[in-house]
This record gives sequence, structure tokens and C-alpha cells, in this order.
Amino acid sequence: MVGWSGSLTPHGVTKMANGDTMITPIVQVIELKKVANSMNSDRWKLQVSDGHFYINSMIASQLTHVVTSGKLHNMGIIQIKEFIANTVHGRRVLVIVNLEILAGPQASKIGAPVAVNAAPGSGEFTPGASLPASNTTPSLGGSGMNGATPTSYGLSSFENSGDVRNSMMTDSEPWKPKANGAIAHMGHNGTGINGQVQFFPITGINPYQNKWTIKGRVINKSALRKYQNARGEGQVLSFDLADESGSIKIASFNDVASRMNDLIQLGKVFSVTKGSVKQANPKFNRCSSEYEMMLGNESVVTPITDDGTVGQLKFEFVKIKDLESKEVNSFVDMIGIVKEVSEVAELTSRTTGEPLYKRAVTIVDDSERTIVISLWGDFAKDVIQSEAGNPVLLAKGLRRGDYMGISLDSGRSSFFELNPDLKEAHALKGWYDAKGQTVEAKSVAGSGAGGNDSQRKTLQEMNDNNLTNIQNQPGGISFTSRITVGLIRKDKSLWYNACPETNRKVTPTATGRWRCETTDKEYDHCNYRYVMNVNVMDESTSQFVSVFDEAAQQVIGKTAEEMNTLKESNEDEYERVVDLPLFKQFVAKIRVKQETWQEEQRIKYQVVRANPVDYAAESKVILSGLKEYGY
Repeated sequence: MVGWSGSLTPHGVTKMANGDTMITPIVQVIELKKVANSMNSDRWKLQVSDGHFYINSMIASQLTHVVTSGKLHNMGIIQIKEFIANTVHGRRVLVIVNLEILAGPQASKIGAPVAVNAAPGSGEFTPGASLPASNTTPSLGGSGMNGATPTSYGLSSFENSGDVRNSMMTDSEPWKPKANGAIAHMGHNGTGINGQVQFFPITGINPYQNKWTIKGRVINKSALRKYQNARGEGQVLSFDLADESGSIKIASFNDVASRMNDLIQLGKVFSVTKGSVKQANPKFNRCSSEYEMMLGNESVVTPITDDGTVGQLKFEFVKIKDLESKEVNSFVDMIGIVKEVSEVAELTSRTTGEPLYKRAVTIVDDSERTIVISLWGDFAKDVIQSEAGNPVLLAKGLRRGDYMGISLDSGRSSFFELNPDLKEAHALKGWYDAKGQTVEAKSVAGSGAGGNDSQRKTLQEMNDNNLTNIQNQPGGISFTSRITVGLIRKDKSLWYNACPETNRKVTPTATGRWRCETTDKEYDHCNYRYVMNVNVMDESTSQFVSVFDEAAQQVIGKTAEEMNTLKESNEDEYERVVDLPLFKQFVAKIRVKQETWQEEQRIKYQVVRANPVDYAAESKVILSGLKEYGY
């Protein structure tokens, strides 16, 4: 136990309960325990006492390390530097935002504290009995821990907190709580307790606060998207707001989403208050805050004049030649000169049956490489219609895929701008006007993490030289080979019954309908999609491969639905059609990928594409190979 020669602050607990935020009381921790949390993050509840009264409190999430590291102990002495006083079920609860440890655990509880109580209907918190007189005063400084230097933790002491999220705020002034429970920024974002609206740091808000206002710049905005679930139809829109402390995802639904779609503009500054804060799902959250916000009808979102105090929208541009090093399904920012723009193509969604719009835009940059960006939906119609004038295209939030090697696709949160006023854009335009127009730039499509899918390999070469690299290639390794179909396994069905919305497997019901577990719906009909196991061979060896719907249609020559009808009506003709591809040759793109099945890792070969052999083109491939060997 650590002896302590100081004194607790008289009336400290009562004043905090009454919202006196000017006080920084010295108190004793008389209870400290972990709270059960379904979000897999530690939360700590404690009671703090001034020797006469105690109050229930919570440690703010950014301070949990003080407990888990063993620095804060039950019966220890702390000074509360900053706090928020909230009301939960009619009782006052503190959220401790900033504290200083003055002494370790004492031999016993100081005094005989009782719970501070609320006077009914008054909104004022008073003790159950009058406070006894005290002739002691707090003792600070060297005596706090027998001459040791006290240690501070919280939003005002980033150098000690060890909290990475808060380390971005070292240039900010300290944060002070207001009497109503909000926290005001004593610096360029506000005028302290004397003034107007005060702004709370984005990374400082959590579900335990009920009065706050944040200010930030919109760094991402999704499209207004419609959805349908078991509860009906709706629409959703989200955007990311950032200040100097970090960023948070903000979502809105239905009528609120429609209003936000009209109001929110990328790159503009807004204030937000009265949103619902909850734990974020990291799988769908790219912001630095561990929480996300949902806006409701009572929420207030206000455009703010940009006075330069909030950082500008940031881009992390990737050179086209460097796309190969980016992980599949990661998001990238690109900037390039528009070389070619296709017409808008209208497709049909396999999952919903609704029309989809797509436009291909080819860009080039000073790495002398080109890449095609696929614009989907409204982006296909709105971003650009022609390559006339070769404008600079800025694209933020593109998904790096591996379709045919390297691909870039727009997503719901992508952002595009033509001829942006950025130094990177001016430099790129200067390069293109001086040199880039005459450069024979090479395409990086087909040269992704999965290798160049136009690179010819035999099946044996793939087995011998590349299988050891698959563990480091999440998207797998792709190659092209001229193969012959040797066997189509018929011991299992060549197709499965698929959900019209998701293409997931459906099961028949007693009423003759089809049920999908994913959508939790029943359907009058289902789709049929191939899933074939085929043995293919080339001049080097043979290999079993999986062939799914699109590639299987190229091999069989009919859709799975057509084959299902044929099997039911004419079994002999069905068998003949299934055997037609045997010993036929195809030029196939094959993807090799490591998968885990029932805790066992295995290498899986999948035919992505299977085209009939063009013998003239294949002759050129053979001649090119002979030239490489000096023939």
C-alpha cells in the first residue's frame, strides 16, 4: 500500500453531480470493475469518493489503457481534470475524460462515504445529509505520491495517453467541459465557456455523452441507395466527417437520407449535433473513430463557413504503375489524363434483374501506364461523356479489383472531379502537353497481384513454379492456358438452384416454393447456375478445375436453365449435349487460389473464362514462343 499525505476535495462529488465544471477534485476510487460489453472492447465502471459522498462513473474509452496497464487501482487517489455529467435513469453518472493519478491504493477507504442522491423533480443533485465541516484543504505537488511526479491521462495529455487516435491532436488546446455536459474546445474552434457554439473533437464522442456538437469537413459521401429487407423498402446515405482529431462515419435513412443527399457536399464544412452514437462495425468502417453516428429527425446538420481551421480534403494518389502492389479489394485514389471514354452500356443485374449502367474511362499518368476505370450507375451517366480536351480526372475511393488482372471500379462512396485545382493535376497536365501525348503508354490490366492473366503457362509450370507464392496473393494467381476438356463429372448435379436476388442456394418448401436463408424470403421460381467439376489437360499434365456459371455456359453452349429443361424432357439428348465438349480445346483463363475449408487449407483451380480456340491467333502465340528461344 502507498501512503498518502494529502486530502480529498471537500464537496467535490456534490459539485460534480451539480454540474460544476470549474472544479478539478481530488477523489478516491472506492470501486473499480469491468463492465460486460458485447462490442469486445473493455469498459470500466468505478465509484469515486470525496470521503463523504460517492458517485458512479465511467472511464472514457480513450482511458481504458490506464486501467488495463495497471496504473489505476481500486482505492487509489486521482484528480479528475475533465468530466461529463450525464443523467441515466434519473441518476447522475460521470464520464471521466481526463484524470491524473496522485497515489496508488490506500490501506482502506477514506471516510464513510454514502451515495449522492437526486432531489426529486429539482434537477439539482444534493447529498442525503448536510456536509460536515472540513478544515482540510487539498494538497498538490510533490506530496501527491511521496514526491513522485503525478501522471495525467486524457484528452489534454496526449503525450502520456498512448492513444494513437488522440496523438493527432497535440497542437490543440485542452478541452474543457461545460455545465450542461458538452465539451467545449478552448481554442480556434470556439471561445470557451463565454461563447456561442463549442465544438467537440470527433474522436472524443462516445455513446455515454448526450450533449455535443462536432464540426468537420466531408471527406466522403455515398450515393443515395435504395434497399429492401424483411421490414420493407428504404433508402440510405452515409458520409464521413473529419476534423484535426480524426473522422467518423455518419449514416441516415429514408426521409433524413433524402434531405442529407440534398444538403451534404463533399469537401464542405458542417456542424452536426443530436445524432445517435454507437459502436462501429470495423468491417464496414474506414474512419478512425471506433464509433459511428446515425442521424434522426431530431438531428441538426448545419453548413459552416469554411474559415480554414478544418483541414482540407486529403488524397493519397497512387501511380498507375504502383497498382500492382495494392491489395485486392483495397480502396485507392487516382489522378490521370483521360485518354478514352466509352459509351454507356446498359446491363442487367444478376441479383435484382434491374438495369445497370456502366462506362469505361481510360486514364494515363506520368508513370507511362494506362488503366481502365469502370464507372457504375449514376457515375456512368454523370461524371464524363467524352475524352475531348483530355481533361484531368480525379477519382477518390476506387476499389482495386483483380478482374482480368487489375481493375478499378467506382463504389457507393467514390468521388470524381474533372480538372481539379491541385498541384498534382497541374503537374500532370503539364507533363501530358509536353510529352505524354506522344508516349506509347502500356496498360496494366492483366498485370495484377495475381500475375499477368495473358501470360501463358502450362498446368505443370503453374504447379512447379507458383504454388508456393499463393499464400502471399489473397486474390490468387491467374494465368492463361490452352486446355482440353477430358472429363465432366456427372455424379453430382451440374448446377444448383439459386436465389433470384442473391444467387445463393435455395431449398424447396412443402408448398412448392423456394426459400433463401440469406434474404429470409420465399420465391415462386428459382434460377439455375452451373457449378461443374471438370478434368482438363494440356501437353504437360491434367488437373481438376471448378467451372462456374459464365465459363460453364461457354463450355456447354447452353444455360443451366436450358439444360435443366432438357434433362426433364429428353434424357438421351441431355447426355449427348453434356458430352459434346469432351476433347475440345479452349483458351482458358484460370485462377489458382488458396482457400480454407473445414479448417483445412487447399489449393483450388477455377476456370474464369473459356473461349474456343482461334487457330490463327494461337499460331502467332506459338511463333512468338519460338522466337524467344531463338528459332
